This record gives sequence, structure tokens and C-alpha cells, in this order.
Amino acid sequence: MSMDPFSLGVIRPSPGSCDERGKRLKSDAEPKTEPEAESGSEPEPESESEIDSETEREFEKERDRVFGWQSIPLEDLEVSDLSSRYEDHPYPFSFGCPKFTYVNKAMRKQEEDGKKALADYRESSRNISPYDVTDVPSFGNICGNNFPRPVTIADDHRRPHFIHLSKLALAEYNHDNQAIKYEFEDVIKATRQFVPLITYYITFQAKPKDKGDGATTTFQARVWDRTPSLESPVVESCSIKT
Repeated sequence: MSMDPFSLGVIRPSPGSCDERGKRLKSDAEPKTEPEAESGSEPEPESESEIDSETEREFEKERDRVFGWQSIPLEDLEVSDLSSRYEDHPYPFSFGCPKFTYVNKAMRKQEEDGKKALADYRESSRNISPYDVTDVPSFGNICGNNFPRPVTIADDHRRPHFIHLSKLALAEYNHDNQAIKYEFEDVIKATRQFVPLITYYITFQAKPKDKGDGATTTFQARVWDRTPSLESPVVESCSIKT
């Protein structure tokens, strides 16, 4: 006996609708994939090094255009190429290569002034004690000169260190001299010599220990203040200033 579908309140779908619904469900269940890249797609971006190189080339082109610079191979470089550009330049300029050495006018004048200042300083300081030297002229203050130079004694930084060195020197003096013992009073000034590293010439004052109202005496000490990685400073000499 056939059963009427409407008697159960159920509507039977048509065969075609089932096929379409099945296709939709299957389509929804399938994972979505990106379309394959077609041949001839966009090229990969340039690396940072390539971008930097290109930027540098553009900068060099613009620089050469503005300043009129021209790149010349070293083997083709001549003195005239530098002289035409730097001879009258206000700042000292020098250049050296296996073929030649070039020094412009400003550099030659600076070297001549330096030699003259150095000669004048040697003459003026010939009979001056290293404890009393004045500052070396700026033109003569070049590498290779080992002239003593004045040191600024600042209250917040250097002064405590020079007080310490002065007391070390005075202790050496008291140890070697049995007549009168002195106690430190004040540091006056100091100069420095780089070789041996580092030597200080210190001028300081002290008073006799047994005389509370005694006059101060001026001492001069030469102290080799070695770096902290080595041993303590070495007192090379300490005596009363004559």
C-alpha cells in the first residue's frame, strides 16, 4: 500500500533540488585555495643592498653635478689635478700616493709656522725648569715632542689626585731626611710629561711638624704616575725648592 507523503506533513523534494543542494554542500565543505600565480607575475622586490647601492650611485651623480667633481683613476692622477683645485684653498690639504706627494699653500704655511714656533719655544725655555714651564705653542704641540706642559688643577677632579701624589712624595722625603719632618699643607701647581707615561712635576707646600706656627716650605717632586693596571706611583725625586 502506497503512503501519501502529505499525510505525514513532509514534503518530498524533487530529485533535481537534491542534486543542487548536494553540490552546494560539497562546495562549501571543500577548502578554498588561492588561484595559481600566472606566468609573468610581478617581480620580487629588490634587496636592501641593491637599493642602498642604487641610492649611493644617485647621490654620487648629484654630488658630482653640484660640485663639479670628476673621478680620476689613481694611475692617471697628476699633481696639476690637485694643484688646480686645492692650491688656494683656505684650509690645509695634503695628499700622498706612490707617484707623488702634494701639499697645498695653506698646509705649507702651517708647517712653516709650526717650525718657527717650535724653534722660538726651545730658545725661550732653554733655562726654564720643567716645574715652571709655560704652555707649548699650539703649532709646536705635535706628535713626537715630549715637552712638559702645565696641568690645570681642578678642585672637583684633579686636585685630590695631586694632593695624594704630593703626600706620597713628602712621605719619601721624611723617610730619607731625619732632621725635620714635614706635613703637607697645599698643592700649588703641576706640569706633565708624557714619556715616561705619565710623569708629573708637582710644586707643593708643607710645614714642619714640630712647629705649629712655622713658615711653609715649598717642595718640588717628580712622580711617575703609572696606569692603574700597574703598581702604585713611583716617587723619583722630592726636595725643597731652591
